[in-house]
Amino acid sequence: MKKVVGFIGLAFLHLMVACSSMAPTETRKWQPTAVTDFKSVAGKWEGFLTSDDPRALHFDRATLVIDDTGACESAITRTITKAQGTSVSYDVIDVFAEQGKLVLTDDKLSTKFQKGGQMTATRLAFEHPERVKNMILTGGEPRIETEESRAIARELGRTARMDFVRQMLTKSPVAFEDMKKATADFFYDPDHPRIDEVAEMRLAIIRRPGVQEKEREAAFRQVERGRSNYASSDLARITAPTYLIHGRDERFFYPKEIALVLLECATRVGFSLPDCSCILLSHCGHWPQIERAETFNKLSIEFLRESAKSDER
Repeated sequence: MKKVVGFIGLAFLHLMVACSSMAPTETRKWQPTAVTDFKSVAGKWEGFLTSDDPRALHFDRATLVIDDTGACESAITRTITKAQGTSVSYDVIDVFAEQGKLVLTDDKLSTKFQKGGQMTATRLAFEHPERVKNMILTGGEPRIETEESRAIARELGRTARMDFVRQMLTKSPVAFEDMKKATADFFYDPDHPRIDEVAEMRLAIIRRPGVQEKEREAAFRQVERGRSNYASSDLARITAPTYLIHGRDERFFYPKEIALVLLECATRVGFSLPDCSCILLSHCGHWPQIERAETFNKLSIEFLRESAKSDER
C-alpha cells in the first residue's frame, strides 16, 4: 500500500517530510536542444533525476512549472532506497521547494531560484493530494485571490520595508545591523530575544556565494511583479487536514490598510479548503514558530495527534 506524505511548511525552511513515496518507474536520458524563447518550454515538467552510479541510493522526483515569461516554481522530492530482504522501498527524506526565474543566454536556459515555502507547499498539496497527509501553514500564506488582493498586488513590493531591504542588499558585504533591522520587521516585538540569533543565521546564508545577488534580484523584481495568490477553486482540491497558524500583527510589514486585506485573504483560505482550521495569534508577527514557539509547538502537536486519531478511526 502506498503511503502519503505529511509535512509542515515554513516560509524560510526546506519542507522536511518523513514517509514513503512512489518509486521511480522509468529512467530516460534526454538530449540537449537549443531554446529560442520561454514560450517553447512553458508548462509543467515532471520526471526523476537519477544517477548512473549503481551504488547511488537517492532518486529525486522533480516538478518544474514555467510560464511564458520565464518565471518558474520547482519542487524536488528526494527519496532514499531501502532494501530489506527481497523488499525494496523508496522513502521520502526531503522536499526542496523554490521559486525563481529562468535566464536565456546563447540558446541555453539557466535558473535563478530563491527558496519558497507556503506557496510551493500549497501547490504540491492541490496538485498531488494523494501524497499529502496533513499540513500546517504559517507566515500569512497562502492567500486567496480576490479583487482586493489583485488591486494591491503591485504595492506589496513597494513598501518602506522592501525599500530598506533593496538598499541593504546593494551593499557588500551586508552589515549585521542592517540584517538585524530587516529581521526585526518579521517580529511583533522589536526587542524579541531571538532576533539577533535569527539575524546571524540569515546573514550566514546571504554571505554564501551567489546568494546575495539572487536575493537582490528577487527584491527588485517585486517592485513590478508583487506577490501571487491562489484561486479558491485550486485550494478546494486540497484534501489533507490543514491548520493555518498565523501571526495577527505583522505591523512592520505593510501599511495598516494593506495588512488588513492580506490578513483577510490569508484567513479566507480556511473557507476554501474542505478540512481546515485557522488560528490568529495576537502580539505575533510573521514567524509564530519563532516568536511564539511554545504556543506554536503545542498547537501543532495537538493538531497532528488529532489527525493521527482520525486516521485510526
